[in-house]
Amino acid sequence: MALHNKTENKAQKTKIAALLLVPLVICLGVILLSIFVLLILNMQKYEVQELRMDITIGNYTGVNLDHDGIHFGTSKKGEERAITREVIVINNSTYNKKVAIEVVGNISKLISVSDNYLILPPDSNRSVLISAKVRREAEYGTYTGILRAVFK
Repeated sequence: MALHNKTENKAQKTKIAALLLVPLVICLGVILLSIFVLLILNMQKYEVQELRMDITIGNYTGVNLDHDGIHFGTSKKGEERAITREVIVINNSTYNKKVAIEVVGNISKLISVSDNYLILPPDSNRSVLISAKVRREAEYGTYTGILRAVFK
């Protein structure tokens, strides 16, 4: 009879453990599924657009009217005037877009951007001014880089 009680106790403990394990597995599954859904919902697609930029520092002033990038032409060293180009940033989607604008390359030390970070409503656009200023200490030569707009 003592052996039979030990077997029954063992069977009861196994049933209790199984009953406790089922809710634990369900809770763990719900937690993992929730994390997965949150990660998917929070994943945002980024769109990156880039435009080439250049300016030449020389002994004369010249204009470059090409449309394949942002060209500031040739500027005399130390003129201390800004050459400005306008870029239209467009959001043709049905939701707000955050736009971060940055300049990379050796031209970046000569460039200022009127609005580096903006939020565009759906179906809207905004003008952003890109200015190059040749300082007295700038070296002669051609400076190049990229204007990068990251849409989120």
